Amino acid sequence: MHPYQMHRMLRERRKEDVLDVRPAAIYRLVERLDGAGLIEPLGTSRQGKRPERTVYRITDEGRELSDERLREMLAMPEREYPSFPAALSMAGVLPPDAVAQELKRRAIAIEGNLARMDVELRSVQHLLARVHLLEVEHAQAVLRAEVEWLHAVVTDIRSGRLTWDPSQLVASEADRRERTAGAGLELE
Repeated sequence: MHPYQMHRMLRERRKEDVLDVRPAAIYRLVERLDGAGLIEPLGTSRQGKRPERTVYRITDEGRELSDERLREMLAMPEREYPSFPAALSMAGVLPPDAVAQELKRRAIAIEGNLARMDVELRSVQHLLARVHLLEVEHAQAVLRAEVEWLHAVVTDIRSGRLTWDPSQLVASEADRRERTAGAGLELE
């Protein structure tokens, strides 16, 4: 198919939540795949007054590499670096009430996203095979688990089961660095 068809198919299958389906991104990807010999042009066609379009097919090498990489991605977890865990690692610099407030805001935003996803999923379920919606099901499961966890943490903070003093955390960090430096160790 040609890149515009790829774009249309990805949009119809609602892949914009997991892939960059902007036309420019697809055209850049097609150029890179073609340059690497993983796809090849089959020919060009023109319909009416539309611009000429190049139709591509995957090469044997491209199919082999694609299948290999897909199997690897399905089987093996990879380290990813999303910003939320990074923010959680620094949450102690804020007062507990501020953290609870922001986590509550996050839970509300995610619940809104889940509601939107539910509506979109219902609107396309009858059009697409379930295999084309697995990433949506996964995203919903992950988001539901996150919302549950967020509510539990907010409850723990508000009940006093989870508390901290940001100034004490900063002071204890400075003390730890001093002790480490005095012992001749250097931490990065």
